[in-house]
Amino acid sequence: MMMNSPAVYMHGADHHAIIAAALLAAYKNCGGEVDLNTAIDEAIRRGSAVPYGICAAAGTSGGAVSAGIFYSIVAKTEPLSIKEWGNGNLLVSECLHKIGLAGGPRCCKRCTFFSLETATRFITEHFGIQLEMPEKIRCGYVERNTDCN
Repeated sequence: MMMNSPAVYMHGADHHAIIAAALLAAYKNCGGEVDLNTAIDEAIRRGSAVPYGICAAAGTSGGAVSAGIFYSIVAKTEPLSIKEWGNGNLLVSECLHKIGLAGGPRCCKRCTFFSLETATRFITEHFGIQLEMPEKIRCGYVERNTDCN
């Protein structure tokens, strides 16, 4: 629903916060313990710090970073955390692996779907929380994305 908002462009930095926000809401709705309002505010703050165009400029996806933002908020990761710091990086790397296998050109919607799908599995494995996820994701943005592969 967030991606359908007219305020969220086809491609753009909005995705760097909405993935973490969506995961936080789903996590809470499925029994995860988190102060949702505070966590979403923090996800928006952190996601807003991920620059527009990072996928081309740094060889990474803001969508994958947003999944890591979710993890770091829920796990209360700090710079000197051991397990949490490592797991956050594993989640981001798994998202990036899936995104990388798809190749280019960039598509923020595709990266969002891949990151949500990857994070859903990761959350079950690491937090024991089962998020609801459709069996198959069908992208409804193909007509709007002239670069879709």
